[in-house]
Amino acid sequence: MNLSDFITFYKENLTTRGLMKKKYKVHYYVIPIIYLLIAIIPIGVKYMFGLDNFYSYIIFAIIILFDVLLFIFSTRKLIFNTMKKMDEKFVVEKKCYSLNRQEIKKYFFSELEKYFSNKKIPLSKIKDIIVILNKKSEKEKAPFIISSSIFSAIALVIFSSACNRFYELVGNNPLDIIAYTILFTPFICYIVTDLICSIRGIYFNLFTNYLSINGLIDLLEEYEINKPTKE
Repeated sequence: MNLSDFITFYKENLTTRGLMKKKYKVHYYVIPIIYLLIAIIPIGVKYMFGLDNFYSYIIFAIIILFDVLLFIFSTRKLIFNTMKKMDEKFVVEKKCYSLNRQEIKKYFFSELEKYFSNKKIPLSKIKDIIVILNKKSEKEKAPFIISSSIFSAIALVIFSSACNRFYELVGNNPLDIIAYTILFTPFICYIVTDLICSIRGIYFNLFTNYLSINGLIDLLEEYEINKPTKE
């Protein structure tokens, strides 16, 4: 078995995001660009017109928050539509775009069995494949940890800069500082954390297989636990 092909098959066929990407390939690449531009344009306007007061930062933060929320919502909707078109039983609540994870998992198991059958690989080899994948995962672990540390450091710098600028605009009044800290620190944390996590996730999915390998290991282990006893 070619492990690289197997990992690619997993990413494209055994994950909801992979299935969504296959069905909405243009949307998959265009939507992030659109929402990135929505975030960049206010920054350009802000610096073009020299808007450097407390309220301009609040408006900018609100735009970014709604931008991130809409991006999450649109991605979730595309995944929901993908699974619904594949089979109605894969969705449970149309209003909140909920997925029937149990039915989807059964589908992934059946696709996994078909893959092994087509490749003429006995299912009894799954345990051996898990061992090999674990070793492969360990090899990619160090670069993953280093990259994670870099992204965490970037997030900390951005958060620190945002907080410093925030307190400069608020002023020295202790009551104002306490009030605005209680109100807006969770807000700033959410925006910065979500933004960095999104960039981090895109990076790891594009340039490393660490997350995919571990996801595949989890799927194979779960299949081993739930597979029919007849084997």
